[in-house]
Amino acid sequence: MCGSTYAPTELKDPHCSICGTAPVLRDSEHLFVALGQHEAALRAWLNGGAKLQQTVRNYVMRWVEDGLRDWDISRDPPYFGFAIPGYDGKKFFYVWFDAPVGYIGATEKWCSEHGRDVNEDWRGDAEIVHVIGKDIVYFHTLFWPAMLHTAGYTAPSRVQVHGWLTVNGEKMSKSRGTFILGRTYLEHLPADYLRYYFAAKLGTEQDDIDLSMEDFANRVNAELVNKAANLASRCVKFVQQRLGARLAAPPADAAPLLARARARLAEVPGLYREFESAKALRLAIEIAEDFNVYVTEAAPWKLASSDPERARAVCSAAIEASKIVAAILKPVLPSWAEKTERMLGSICGSGSCRPARR
Repeated sequence: MCGSTYAPTELKDPHCSICGTAPVLRDSEHLFVALGQHEAALRAWLNGGAKLQQTVRNYVMRWVEDGLRDWDISRDPPYFGFAIPGYDGKKFFYVWFDAPVGYIGATEKWCSEHGRDVNEDWRGDAEIVHVIGKDIVYFHTLFWPAMLHTAGYTAPSRVQVHGWLTVNGEKMSKSRGTFILGRTYLEHLPADYLRYYFAAKLGTEQDDIDLSMEDFANRVNAELVNKAANLASRCVKFVQQRLGARLAAPPADAAPLLARARARLAEVPGLYREFESAKALRLAIEIAEDFNVYVTEAAPWKLASSDPERARAVCSAAIEASKIVAAILKPVLPSWAEKTERMLGSICGSGSCRPARR
């Protein structure tokens, strides 16, 4: 049954999948955490002390309602990880007992490098958010909060759970050729493209994300390249080459589009905060779509000789929209946004963003 746990002795005809050897039962002393002693604190945290997706809360509460069992935190050698003091290397801490402590260790390292006290974050009122995969939910919503409560540290104020990554509709597998290392990807393409693709699919739920190579190429080209990047590039180059690299005030007919773009920008911080990155990125692409259509219909390249100031104003509105698009994309695409900012800076630097004199 999904969500149920079973003792190893309940397995029928157990054997090693590699060599076929049957396991041997042995007695061994282990160390446990009496998780049931922390039930009251865990209930308080789960029912109001932390922001959790409702499906996650329901899943974890079933463990609590069924009765919290003692948690085995030791492993016999051979085992990786940290040896438990006093056991002469014969006992090791279970990885999910010591691994989350690394969150505090990483924070302490950052604090020591920036002149801060780690206790301001982990023993104070700092907002602590964990973003995890759905296969490690109970480690972060039962065991870890109990550890923090016992040690007098601040428990996370939010745990955001995402689904798994599949490749072309299949689980990641080396033997099937669906396992891709991040380093392998970086040998071919910038990280920004993949980050955009993932963020454009992420929402608040635990849905799995599929990395379809065809969809990846189509989406990056259609949205990021042909819409967002194209908007800035076509207007900046035109103003530089045909209009003396000077901008003007946006025309009146662009005012409604710019107002809508700014309204969309105002929504973005809340969307990112709620892990609605797909909706945030969609707003950026919608702005780019609106202004690409606007520029195409206004056709400033046809006006460069007959009405250069109208052409300048149209392009200036589109460049203003490009700044908004870059601002929305920057949390996900910092390198791409900085490149766009440098391109915009090539025309907006040295005071050239001042409206041209008529």
